[in-house]
Amino acid sequence: YAQQKTLHRTLDACRWTYNQMIEKIHREGFQTRNDLNYFLTELKESEQWLYQYHSKMLQMVSTQIDGAQKALTQLRKNGHKTGNLKFARFSEYNTFVYSQSGFHIENGFLHLSKTGKIKIIQHRQIPENSEIKQVTVLKSKAGKWHACVTCEIDAVVPKISLANAVGIDVGI
Repeated sequence: YAQQKTLHRTLDACRWTYNQMIEKIHREGFQTRNDLNYFLTELKESEQWLYQYHSKMLQMVSTQIDGAQKALTQLRKNGHKTGNLKFARFSEYNTFVYSQSGFHIENGFLHLSKTGKIKIIQHRQIPENSEIKQVTVLKSKAGKWHACVTCEIDAVVPKISLANAVGIDVGI
């Protein structure tokens, strides 16, 4: 129960940050990712409680908004009518992302920086020759929590011998 409360607070912090950034865009127009990250720094100075949350996780909110703005711009260039980005309601904002750092998986637990360790049930083992790049935590509509782990795998590409290759021209 305490873990769910912490996850809900984390989700609320991301949604609040998202809505603050959307409000800035509505006031001032298009903002780059760097502009939004600078704005996040200003937000943290005025809202000290944001320091309770992992910085990369909050920066991923600006990355999400930047992608959405670019998609809308491209749709407009292609002749589509689009509206503006909308504020996220409580029931609509259901994910937060840790990228690059602030997480690791060990002994059946997912450790999230400034969130704590969470017991997980893995449906698949993480390959030994891989590196975890990102963890996305999401709450389903049914109220269950899931973590999606993105890995970079050093795959060994088998060498193909062309010594015995045969080419056939059938002609038409």
